[in-house]
Amino acid sequence: MKKSTYTAIGAFAIGAIALAAVGVALMRDGRQSGDREALFETYLEETVQGVSEGSAVKYRGIPVGSVRRIEFAMLRYGAETPRDTPEQRRARRYARIVFAIDTSNFPERKRFLEIMHRQVAHGLHVYVKSQGITGLSYLDLDYNDGLLADLPVPWRPEHEYIPSAPSLVKTLSAAVQGLVQEVHGLADTKESADAFLVEATALAGDARAALSSVSGPAAEALENLVRASAGLSALVEELVADPARILHLRERDSLQ
Repeated sequence: MKKSTYTAIGAFAIGAIALAAVGVALMRDGRQSGDREALFETYLEETVQGVSEGSAVKYRGIPVGSVRRIEFAMLRYGAETPRDTPEQRRARRYARIVFAIDTSNFPERKRFLEIMHRQVAHGLHVYVKSQGITGLSYLDLDYNDGLLADLPVPWRPEHEYIPSAPSLVKTLSAAVQGLVQEVHGLADTKESADAFLVEATALAGDARAALSSVSGPAAEALENLVRASAGLSALVEELVADPARILHLRERDSLQ
């Protein structure tokens, strides 16, 4: 063989060995990376505007991972979720977010999932938070006060599941809508009270007019009616002047 042939074979062998070494290193790094990461998922019943693949995942503000996938929940679970109940139909509209957490950010990596399960039981939730005027958002893991119910999930999640909590915008929107409905309710109550007051006043006037033409037991009965009507009129005026008492009476009736 010519010397150039031996040189070519040697170069090929060295290149093959180098490629094999790089492949082994990449596989080892990939395994280590996989060992360091844990996949989770959550669902949102609101817009995910500002969140995208690669968005940051933080634990109480500290970066711990990133978003891997965003999709409609029905694309993954639609086949196993019928539309038989309102809960199932509601769940099919969720947005599904899959995210990875780097377990090297936490102590006791071998017990990481066990620890996360315990934290979820203690109120750990996923919040969507804005980064400010940029329009971008991120996921923040923090603790819920327990006052808000979790979304119903009628399927078995593919990855470890952490429930979500409504964003600040949705919470404020719901509070405003509730306040508006309550104001409308008070307005309806006041209108009903005003109408009742007019009727009660007219009834009292008719009863006083009737007293002039009757006597004895009939007159006494009509006088009692006038007193009762006057008492009801006073109560209605008090309720109209103090709507808060109407709410108090509603709450008392609901508890009985």
